Amino acid sequence: MLPIKQKINPFGIFFFLLTLLSFSAQAQEAPKAPPKPSNQDCFSCHADNAPLIDQKTFNNSVHQSLDCVDCHKDISDLPHADQLKKVDCSICHDKESKLWLTSDHAKAMVAGASLTSSCSNCHGSPHAMQLMIHLHLLIAKIFQRLVQIVIKKNKVC
Repeated sequence: MLPIKQKINPFGIFFFLLTLLSFSAQAQEAPKAPPKPSNQDCFSCHADNAPLIDQKTFNNSVHQSLDCVDCHKDISDLPHADQLKKVDCSICHDKESKLWLTSDHAKAMVAGASLTSSCSNCHGSPHAMQLMIHLHLLIAKIFQRLVQIVIKKNKVC
């Protein structure tokens, strides 16, 4: 019997090797990222260290459903840096931030004539903000602004 000569298909070898590589890549697990710090991790330190955060107060705040690292995005492990980036409230409060940018407060801040450079200057600590108290303060500020408009329009006083 005569030996059978077969042509070796280079594309077949290429695809065979590619398949082997893909299986070996799947077999190797990517290293797992360390778990992000939990709220309990944060509370255990910030019960005694500045800024002081009271767990009970936070758990009754409007932000209770969030993880600390949802806002403090530059924290990935502990202990974290002493200086953290300013929290960007517009990540969740986009409409409010856009509205604020058109306000006299924002214009004054850009001109350097105002200290209202953060949401907390008017709204208080996001770690303690309670919905009913927040609504009460907001209504009071709106009422105060309306009174100012009426006084200015009618030139009273």
